[in-house]
Amino acid sequence: MQVDRVVEFFKATLQGHFDLEEAYIFPLVLERIQNQAALIADLRQDHKRLRRLIEELERTPSSDLDTKLPALGRLIEVHIRKEERGLFQAIQNDLNPAELDKIGKKLAVHDRVRGDCRLDRVEKRKTV
Repeated sequence: MQVDRVVEFFKATLQGHFDLEEAYIFPLVLERIQNQAALIADLRQDHKRLRRLIEELERTPSSDLDTKLPALGRLIEVHIRKEERGLFQAIQNDLNPAELDKIGKKLAVHDRVRGDCRLDRVEKRKTV
């Protein structure tokens, strides 16, 4: 069922991605780039909305899919654009190489412990 694939994808990739952003990236940006606080609040709100949509899909997997699935897709697309055009630009412009390295090391440790959010991990799970 399509809903099962969407929920599996979210849990296997996006949830970990959100956790990493919330644990490592957002706090550093808030500390170092104060003028991005509204953007961080907005991105966190997106995460909450996306989690809620997934929970709704899990609770009622066959209810109102013509509305829920496109809404989920649009929200993910808008969220990615906010990150690309706002967050990532601010990080590149305002954080120094040592800070970027610090984030990279934390993400690498997390990757070794929990796995990362790359799509090939979802494909490997399907074949096992």
